[in-house]
Amino acid sequence: MYERILVAVDASPASERALQEAARLARVCNARLRVVHVADEVTLSAETSHAAEEFARKQLDAASAVLARAQQLAEQEGATVETRLLELDSLKGKIPELIVAQAGEWPADLVVMGTHGRRGLSHLLLGSVAEHVLRVSTTPLLLVRSS
Repeated sequence: MYERILVAVDASPASERALQEAARLARVCNARLRVVHVADEVTLSAETSHAAEEFARKQLDAASAVLARAQQLAEQEGATVETRLLELDSLKGKIPELIVAQAGEWPADLVVMGTHGRRGLSHLLLGSVAEHVLRVSTTPLLLVRSS
């Protein structure tokens, strides 16, 4: 069925639920599971301040913590898991495009993502990473609602 399942996570309850579903599916299919998290890193000038460097380091530390937690949860579900930190220069790209590119490069048979299920004005204003991935991905996508 599936041999390679990619799951994109952030620190939200929706992505944790998606991770649990992806890990269970990976275990049942005896598939490899790759957990990715995107760290949004704005390009800074060559003369970056100490405060900017400290902020960037803290962002990467937080991103690494998200991946470590995801790996622990996936292993508790019995999945064989690897993690990847994807760094995005927000001036040059978008998170959904980076996820789709990673799915193609690995190559994944399935992408799993959480969705908050927003509707109306909040959806219009905030948009949806999962919805954008759905529009541009050629890899099958499983969306998991947070509740």
